[in-house]
Amino acid sequence: MSGTVRQRGPNSWELRVYGGTDPLTGRRRWVSKTVRGSRTQAQAELRTLAQTANVAAIVGATTTMAELLERSFGVASVRWAPTTARNVRSIIDRQLAPNIGAVFVRELTTVTIDELHARLRRHGRLDGAPRSVGAVRRVHAVLQSALAQAMRWEWIWSNPASSACPPPSEPVEVRPPAPAEVAALLAFVHDRDHAFHLFLILAATTGARRGQLLGLRWSDVDLATGSLLFPTGARRWNQRAGPGPVEEPPLPSTVPRRHDGSDPACILPRFAGEAAGTGPVRFQHRPNQCATVDAELGDEALQ
Repeated sequence: MSGTVRQRGPNSWELRVYGGTDPLTGRRRWVSKTVRGSRTQAQAELRTLAQTANVAAIVGATTTMAELLERSFGVASVRWAPTTARNVRSIIDRQLAPNIGAVFVRELTTVTIDELHARLRRHGRLDGAPRSVGAVRRVHAVLQSALAQAMRWEWIWSNPASSACPPPSEPVEVRPPAPAEVAALLAFVHDRDHAFHLFLILAATTGARRGQLLGLRWSDVDLATGSLLFPTGARRWNQRAGPGPVEEPPLPSTVPRRHDGSDPACILPRFAGEAAGTGPVRFQHRPNQCATVDAELGDEALQ
């Protein structure tokens, strides 16, 4: 396959070769690349580029969506938290692969994706009931991400999911308890369960999530400044979720664990152990998050 070499500057060359015709649009596709060196080196690079220019398009035309989903998951999942990997794995195996797995990547259209959204909303659950808007939007996000990876690999030249219309998100009304209700709850629990009372005070004053509170250690508390640091979060861990297991990094050997999986350095070890259920508690490191509380309240609560 022939191409052209155009000099752009001293020892700078632009290579351009014909990359085939897009079967969906009928338009010609040109592949370009800029290299540095002599003209002889640029011509050698041109021959290499010409040999590979149409390979990606051929792969996209002969690869199914099931293969793309598997390969994109294998590449991306190493960067994800275990919970994210399990959720995406479940979406691929239960929603995407059964519905569009046999479709070739280059043949997947926006129409097909919109029809998938409608089908999931009507009877997408295993029992035939409709799937929620949030669930359908998560399916769309996984599919769009896989197709974006196919674009980076140049298997396709446009992402049909970007033009699709997933159902709009539904606003969720959050009704936090009134201050008087929180005060009544704290008063009720105060003499009955001191550990739970402490948990509720931390939740009310910091706004931290449950997992962050369960992972809170004494080393994260600074009574002098009245601040708490939330670098970790505790999560319940199931060995299997969906059709395939996803591995989680082992717990650090330098951190002791009790028989219930809790960390003795935690402020709320009993709750951390109960959160484990039938499995151990895993501590997931997060970017540092700080919450400053009133120093006087913090001193009283942590005594």
